[in-house]
Parts: sequence; structure tokens; C-alpha cells
Amino acid sequence: MTTAPTGSAFLQLLVAGIGTGSIYALIALGFNVVFKSTGAMNFAQGEWVVMGGMISALLLGSFSSVGVACLFAVLLVAVFGLISERLVIWPLRRPTPLLITLVSIGLSICTRSLVISRILGRCDDLVRRCHVSSTDAVDCRPDFGVPRHHALVLRAQHAGQGAPRSGG
Repeated sequence: MTTAPTGSAFLQLLVAGIGTGSIYALIALGFNVVFKSTGAMNFAQGEWVVMGGMISALLLGSFSSVGVACLFAVLLVAVFGLISERLVIWPLRRPTPLLITLVSIGLSICTRSLVISRILGRCDDLVRRCHVSSTDAVDCRPDFGVPRHHALVLRAQHAGQGAPRSGG
């Protein structure tokens, strides 16, 4: 038998839901603006959102403020986007929506590889302290000193490398 959530639990769930929904709305708005202005889907945009999240999580260890870490992550991803546009999209002679869409798929693959190799590669100490089984189960017991929310990062790294790791 379940009980109804208390007032404070309901308020906490409401605020968390509004926050998560707002993030999804901003991502959808970004897809819509890019599609309406270019007529092409930018498949790299989702990877850039993930890169921003990973960079902010990485920078959170350096800064004591979530806001500062997120600000630096937004700036770094914006610079990465500008560099990608100048090096990849700008040189196209006659970009059609189909060509831009195909190029964005390539940018998406390159961005994913960069995130896995550079950002998630810094999480090797977490992998050594946790056990990743062949069934993709991640065991981060409290005695390993690894927060439970890092299990997602470990699972992503395990999937990207294709081989189970164990240690500890």
C-alpha cells in the first residue's frame, strides 16, 4: 500500500519535473530554430548537449558552484560549435539541407568519440573502483567511495569501450 506524498515531497517533485521539462523544452527549441533557419536537422546538437553536461560535471570538481561550472561548460561547447562550423560547414561550396544533415551526422560521431576518449577517459579512477560486469551491471558499493550517480558515466564508458572492466 502506497501513501500519498507529503506537501514538501510533492513540491520537490514538482520543481524537479519543471526543471527537467524546461531542459527538454530548450533542447527541442534549439532543434526547431536550427531546422527552421537551415532546413536541415543538426544531429550533432544532441551530442553537444551531452558534451556540455559532461564538461559541467567534470568542472564541478574544480569549482564550488554549479552555476559557474555550467557557465564554463556552455562557453566551451559554444566555442566548439563555432570551430566546428568554421572548419566543417563553412567550406562547403553549395550546402544543401541534405548535405548539411549528412555532415552533422559526421560531426555527431566525432563529438561522441571526443567525449568518450577525452572526457570519460578521465573517469578511469572511477572504473578502477567499481566493477562492471559483462551484463552491463555496475556495482558501486559505498566502500568504493563512488557516488551512485556516477554509474551512468561508468556504463557509458563501458559501452564505448566494448570490454568489461573490473578492479578495486
